[in-house]
Amino acid sequence: MNKMSLLLFGLAFMFKRKPRKNPELKKKLEENDLVLQIKTASASTARYYVFSGGEVFSKTGVHLRPSVALIWKDEAIAFKTMTNKDPQAMMKALGDGGLKIEGKAELALWFAGVVKMMMS
Repeated sequence: MNKMSLLLFGLAFMFKRKPRKNPELKKKLEENDLVLQIKTASASTARYYVFSGGEVFSKTGVHLRPSVALIWKDEAIAFKTMTNKDPQAMMKALGDGGLKIEGKAELALWFAGVVKMMMS
């Protein structure tokens, strides 16, 4: 298992545990029902997250019809950016082509807010 896969698995684990302890996060998760895909451009590493009724489940692989997809140029860029403490790291990756968003960009922003809330 590569570092990006491990990071995505850890994120899925956190989605199971953190909302139980944080009512604000639980409420935030209830705002949207969607499928979010995170993968490399080659799809060599891929995991999707299904948000439904405030619950989240995750599965490895590529979803055929995600609401939004975060597509990273490669695993190294993805891992470096997703573990970066700089709040602008994702925007920089978008600007320099390391990250591409397909689908509803507002859902990607919502997801970024959820992750930030979960990490604090």
